[in-house]
Amino acid sequence: AKPAITHDIFLAYSSLDEVQVLGLYHMLTNRGYKVYVDRVVDPALDPKTVTRETARVLRYRMAQCQSLFVATSSNTPQTKWVPWEMGFTDGYTGKTAILPVLQPGVTSFAGQEYFQLYPEVRDAGTAFSRPRDLDIYDRGYFVTDWGNWVNKPRMF
Repeated sequence: AKPAITHDIFLAYSSLDEVQVLGLYHMLTNRGYKVYVDRVVDPALDPKTVTRETARVLRYRMAQCQSLFVATSSNTPQTKWVPWEMGFTDGYTGKTAILPVLQPGVTSFAGQEYFQLYPEVRDAGTAFSRPRDLDIYDRGYFVTDWGNWVNKPRMF
């Protein structure tokens, strides 16, 4: 049986961006999103150690989330877990998106161009509230807001 959905967003990131990611976590939770960040929800988890148990916990947590955002920066291509987390969620729900820590276009994914396969999350501004305050863009074009995106049937 599938785990029950308990979070809106699984936030994947490089540990080198932990300060910025905690800022994103607070911004998203203040807007009403339930966000999974390993350091907050599972502080005993050691993502620096690749073990079956860590993978099992992360797999279960990803299955509990409606979507996965990758907080991207120049540090992201060096992380061990992000490609695996993206692949798992892409295969499980198809709801994987990039959330730039830096301004769009600043980060280079040379050698890991697969990051460009995923849509990008952008702030829709203060006129909207959850779940319409985050926009999903694909190849620079507006697709829909987060609420509609997570509920759309998977596109293959």
